[in-house]
Amino acid sequence: MFLCLPYTWVGRAAGAAILITAALPQTCDAAATDRRLTQISDPNRHCTRFCSERRYERAHAVSNPEGTVGGEGPEADTLAEARALNNRALQYQNQGRLAEAEPLLQQSLAILRKLVGPDHPAVGASLSNLAFIYQSEGRLSDAEEMYKRSVQILERAHGSHELAIALDFNNLAMLYVKEGRNGEAETLFKRSLPMFETVLGPEHPVSAASRFNLALLYDKLDRFAEAEALYQQNLLILEQTPNFDGSAIVKILADLEKLYRKHGRTAEANALSARIHSVKEKTNGP
Repeated sequence: MFLCLPYTWVGRAAGAAILITAALPQTCDAAATDRRLTQISDPNRHCTRFCSERRYERAHAVSNPEGTVGGEGPEADTLAEARALNNRALQYQNQGRLAEAEPLLQQSLAILRKLVGPDHPAVGASLSNLAFIYQSEGRLSDAEEMYKRSVQILERAHGSHELAIALDFNNLAMLYVKEGRNGEAETLFKRSLPMFETVLGPEHPVSAASRFNLALLYDKLDRFAEAEALYQQNLLILEQTPNFDGSAIVKILADLEKLYRKHGRTAEANALSARIHSVKEKTNGP
């Protein structure tokens, strides 16, 4: 079962892998971020952040401060149209209306290709959005092609695009897991995890989700020690976070308990079960 994780923990079924898409943190001050980025000397380095947030007009303005798309005129209007199509598609996607989202993303992609060129990072981000739809619809071959093209664009683009590339690697790895291509999935998970940790920090929820996905794969492959280490790492980081979320602790403990029971470590599983009960009481009350 694939779930979207937009830079914050969301509810998920036990043992469900996490399909990551890019979006602003819910607590982020977008206006303050915009102001800060305008003061940075190498704007191309930050283009992908805006692309991954699906804010294409800002991405173009940041990567091309002397560019042709200004605040007014037909090109700006066309770019605004691409943004509107994209945002409406995301609303449909969040509502599970994938068949309605797909043509809107295709229209947005076509506009961007014509306006900024086929190799612009904004086009890479748009391809990734469309790949997400295809992956959710089970069109894995189409999704794989889109993810690979997105990565190709971003790797060739001037500047730093580690976050967007890591997101594509994670979601492509999930696709490979679904197809049983576990070796390729492991390679991509292991490439994306250090990228997330470098760009966002090891304590960030997306980094935690990346470790979780790799742990699930190791569990599937009966590589117990490697899976346990990743679950324990997530648990340790979360416990050291000020005002940590008790429900998130419970989810990690439950995953670890399940792992222990699967491998016959009953005593440790029972201890975790008691700990889960204690955390729940502290979080929700008796």
